Amino acid sequence: MSLFKQLQRNLILFTLLILAGCGGDDDGFPTGACGGTDNPCPAYAIALDITPSNSVIAVSTHQVYQAIATYSDGETKDVTQEVNWTSSEPALASISAGGVAQGSLAGEVQITATLAPLQEGGSVLTDTAILKVTDAALTALNIEPAQAQILVGMTQNYRALALFADGHQQDVTNEASWTSLDADIATLDNTGGAAVASGLAVGVTQVKAQFSAQEALATLVVLATKPSRLLITPLDEAIPNGTSLQYQAHLILEDGLSIDVTEQSIWHTAAIDIAAIDEQGFLVAKSLGQTQVQATLVFAGASLSDSTSITVVDAQVSNLVVTPAHRTVPVGTTGSYVATAYFSDGQVKDVSREAVWSASQTEVVDIVAQGQNAGDAIAKAVGISNISASYQALDADALIEVTDAVI
Repeated sequence: MSLFKQLQRNLILFTLLILAGCGGDDDGFPTGACGGTDNPCPAYAIALDITPSNSVIAVSTHQVYQAIATYSDGETKDVTQEVNWTSSEPALASISAGGVAQGSLAGEVQITATLAPLQEGGSVLTDTAILKVTDAALTALNIEPAQAQILVGMTQNYRALALFADGHQQDVTNEASWTSLDADIATLDNTGGAAVASGLAVGVTQVKAQFSAQEALATLVVLATKPSRLLITPLDEAIPNGTSLQYQAHLILEDGLSIDVTEQSIWHTAAIDIAAIDEQGFLVAKSLGQTQVQATLVFAGASLSDSTSITVVDAQVSNLVVTPAHRTVPVGTTGSYVATAYFSDGQVKDVSREAVWSASQTEVVDIVAQGQNAGDAIAKAVGISNISASYQALDADALIEVTDAVI
């Protein structure tokens, strides 16, 4: 989402808030039939955003899109399955009804999502993303994690990352072929859209991923040590409203060793209106107050849990800094920018995922605007561009210079 779209949305929400007390009807817009605290109008969609907004994939691979609608009450909803998806050039890249684009030929296409209004006379909402399909050669393949430890009866998730000659890196977990070199120790299944190894017996095996002409190996150790307890960190944190926090869960074993089980654990918060947490343990503060964060690990018929408190405080952001402030890189180089916010209570937080990113010269550099990979950039062509991050009411900039130097 661009900075302009964000400002426009905030203006719309502010206007609707003012009009809400003037009465309204059943289409959500205030008139005499509804409105006010005793008879609120139904919320209706006022904006639509596609993520990712700009992406690069290789021929014969895919890109999963998500459509998020913002409603007149300020809430957001995933409407990926409700919108109509289209591609400007289906011969280059087609897209399914569920928002999965498949690259067929090299070129650039526009992916559009259209959301029809629920009420008669309402506005049709659309958003467009840019998808570049490249036929660049595959240069390397890596598995994450490269090393892992689990207990008998536990699972381990893997992903395959492909690096291409044009500099772009892509998750090809679904396209890769996966095998365990010793199926007696661990089996591997990737039929559900993820590569998941299951520990069967004590020992060491290797997990292999093969994509195109490349293959990669990772080491998996299966242990028989008994689990003692589950421990989540950090403990009893207080964070400013609108910021985030990454939690981790470790399984403590009887021999004193520990295993990172963040991805295998089930995460939730007691009050999602105060703080929400995703399946990776990434928490976002939504409103002031205190709630509990809990992680639960279930495997081999056992269940272990741990919890801690999280307090969302009313600290105000006083400064925003983007790093690196200046970067000179060759065409094809990838890198990440970090947005750091300084708050009135002295806290310093990485807000890269909460910030909205943009580049002044999109033909020079592409940058992921929002989401998990926000701030990730790729140098496309020789030139100079500003990199901007917007967070709450503050903006910060950095400069990138792309050269034709040979890597």
